Amino acid sequence: MKKYCKAKSIPIEIRDHVINYILDRFEGLYKEQGYKTESYLSVKNMSLTSPLDIHERVRAVDKFSKDQNAIDLVSSTNGSPIF
Repeated sequence: MKKYCKAKSIPIEIRDHVINYILDRFEGLYKEQGYKTESYLSVKNMSLTSPLDIHERVRAVDKFSKDQNAIDLVSSTNGSPIF
């Protein structure tokens, strides 16, 4: 018996294949646009399935990583969680 996504009755295997294809293409696109590879990979490792959500998170992580206040905050914690 095949498993299906709840949203539109797409087999999970097909959904996963399409998402992986998109993620592979995103990596090249972000490199071309000057995003840090680390920004993309940190989001890719979250196992998200919405391309728009992935894109918005990559932009946010990249912006955060370039913000001097954020860099200082992370540096001051020596890698320890801040919350």
